[in-house]
Amino acid sequence: MAASASFQEKKPSAWEEVDPSEREFYQRWFERWGEKGPFHFEEMLRAHAANHVNFIDPRFYLLFEGRKVPYSIANSLWTCSSCLEFFNILGGEWPLKYVTACAGAVHFARLPRDQYFSVSVSNNAGIQKESQSVSG
Repeated sequence: MAASASFQEKKPSAWEEVDPSEREFYQRWFERWGEKGPFHFEEMLRAHAANHVNFIDPRFYLLFEGRKVPYSIANSLWTCSSCLEFFNILGGEWPLKYVTACAGAVHFARLPRDQYFSVSVSNNAGIQKESQSVSG
């Protein structure tokens, strides 16, 4: 999914520049939440990109009133920069989407881990917490 032309066109070029502190952050986060198996940073980056792609060109979505409703395809650990979807920087063309908070939003903003938020675009745009949890 990350090789999609629409994603390559829309992603910031700085996303290719990974700071060593990012690798350390995700390593600690991975170990803290007891994920099974070895930590593979490159695999995590691919999952982060695929999640963003799903809001640019949805391959995983619900149908609601005949419209696509894209959603995060990963749990909080495997989701990156959820603010891009919360604030419609990516996926703004979808009037409704379901977004899980990324590790940074869980850690720094104290959003609940592994839960979907309903993000709707209207005259009174808003973000609402949904009760569904995400399994990894």
